[in-house]
Amino acid sequence: MVATLPDQDTLDALIAAHAMLAIVFDDEGSEAGRSFRTVFEDVMQRMPEVTFRRAPWSEPNALAGLFGIEAAPALVLFREGVGLYCGPAKFSAPQFEAMLRRAKTLDIDQVREEMRRERQAESMIAMRRACPAGRRGNLA
Repeated sequence: MVATLPDQDTLDALIAAHAMLAIVFDDEGSEAGRSFRTVFEDVMQRMPEVTFRRAPWSEPNALAGLFGIEAAPALVLFREGVGLYCGPAKFSAPQFEAMLRRAKTLDIDQVREEMRRERQAESMIAMRRACPAGRRGNLA
């Protein structure tokens, strides 16, 4: 049985407390939701080093909104506080297990550096859009 993620308030604590956290948003009323939940629980049995949580799907869902999830089943994956995946959960058990194994092998410091560079580049682009006159020569 997958433990249920109680609410948004516990999310930060869970992310900080676990090296790898996989959260499934599932809809027990849909065939796709039941199908991936079975995959999720199967992989959970084989990978005890990963923390697994379930977030029941309901409309509206504050947790789903936080991640921009619009349909279930969906998966959110964190490693050492870094979000690695957020999207549809349409994997077979071997695919899901392979994804988790790849996530475990990532150089997380390198991922953080890549994210920092991307944020820096995005802020530079936004700054240029906000003040295009600054590119028109030295006005001082």
